[in-house]
Amino acid sequence: MVFLRRSLLLTTLLLLWTLPTTATIVHVPADEPTIQDGVDAASEGDTVMVACDTYYLTDAVVIDGADITLRSATGEAGCATIDGQNASHGFRCVSCGSSTTIMGFTFRNCVNALGGIEGSALTVTGSPDLLNLVFHDNSGGFGTAHCGMGAPTFTNVIFTDNSGSALYVSGGDPVLTDVVFELNHGGAGAGMQCQGGEAYLEDVEFKQNTSSGNGGGLFLDGASVTLVDVTFYNNYADGKGGGVYGFFSSTPSFEDVEFLGNYAGDDGGGMFCHDGCVPTLTDVVFHGNRSSGGGGGMACLDVSPDLSHVTFDHNDSVDPGGGFRADGTASPTLQNVTLAHNDTFVGAGVYCAGTSHVTMENCIVAFSDYGPGVECGTTASATVTCTDVYGNAGGDWIDCISSQYGSNGNVSLDPLFCDNQNPYTPYALQDDSPCLSGGVPGCDLIGAWGQGCPAGTVVPDPATAEATWGVLKWMYRR
Repeated sequence: MVFLRRSLLLTTLLLLWTLPTTATIVHVPADEPTIQDGVDAASEGDTVMVACDTYYLTDAVVIDGADITLRSATGEAGCATIDGQNASHGFRCVSCGSSTTIMGFTFRNCVNALGGIEGSALTVTGSPDLLNLVFHDNSGGFGTAHCGMGAPTFTNVIFTDNSGSALYVSGGDPVLTDVVFELNHGGAGAGMQCQGGEAYLEDVEFKQNTSSGNGGGLFLDGASVTLVDVTFYNNYADGKGGGVYGFFSSTPSFEDVEFLGNYAGDDGGGMFCHDGCVPTLTDVVFHGNRSSGGGGGMACLDVSPDLSHVTFDHNDSVDPGGGFRADGTASPTLQNVTLAHNDTFVGAGVYCAGTSHVTMENCIVAFSDYGPGVECGTTASATVTCTDVYGNAGGDWIDCISSQYGSNGNVSLDPLFCDNQNPYTPYALQDDSPCLSGGVPGCDLIGAWGQGCPAGTVVPDPATAEATWGVLKWMYRR
């Protein structure tokens, strides 16, 4: 009997030990007076529910490895505001796991009072979920938000009017979805700076960020970054890369990305890459970008990017290469690329400088208002096949490509763009275009766009509508 009672007791204790505990909700300030007190009182799986109000911090709120949910009462950013009073850090989520969630806060007036490699409003190591957050008017530190090692997710997050890089990644692998970087200002990468790591960005917008150095929107240093459905709009850099600046063995991938109206005080109005940065671009648009150096749309130095189904239109530069510029020992490949209405007096569409060599396959270079379509410096060269160079004010098949005209499918024919017949895909082709597959013997589709309109069909001209950012984006949606 004694043995039986002990066995029953042991079994009961084991059952109690293995039963799941019930998560509780700790209310701030009803149950605990401060957010830090609420976090300290919470156990694994608990929720700290913060009432809608403004909370003035004198010290950072620290979540140290706790698998909890810290959220505002409504879960929306406008509910609870974290104010650092220009003297305090915001939140520190240290070694947080994938079961940790921070949701529904606005951070303002936060600074890096802790020193070291910290963000001013948020420092994250680990892989928490970060949802429905706004970062506004924070300054200093290694980014407004700093992502160290780990793979945090940022969803429905807005960074606006912060000083310094809005998001600084040092070796982490963050995932960003539905994130906006707008009106941030600072040094390298006013919107986002990646020092190593493998970030993934989808449905992200970089708008009107300003850098006093390189990379108005995004700065890459040894980072492997994937960008899908991302827009760079009206970003500005005093140096190179108005939209994106990449170097030191970065390997970014761009798919369905738009560079609209960005500016660089040096090379690469939309993008600049060098020093081992090798980007891959697919279904990308460069529209209306400008540089006071070369490469109004994109410039590369000593690297070999691959471009496929890319459009450069209405880009311009002061130095050679209104649309695209290769320099140094660069050897880029342009396949199914359309360059139209790009402008500068030397190499309005494509310019090759240094000892660079550009390979162009199934491309269209047309309708520059000033310079030739393609030009090379004295020691640079280009190999061109199945390419249509037509209607460029400074000349078509001249300079380094003159001997290739009439062979290997190279022609000078009006590509018959849809233009106003299909204003939202203006560089798609009329159904009688010679650039459609088979229009030039031995050549598949020439240019970035396929058939988009029947000849002679007229629809309203978008030029009569307001040229908003939304309209510009819609123009290039497939």
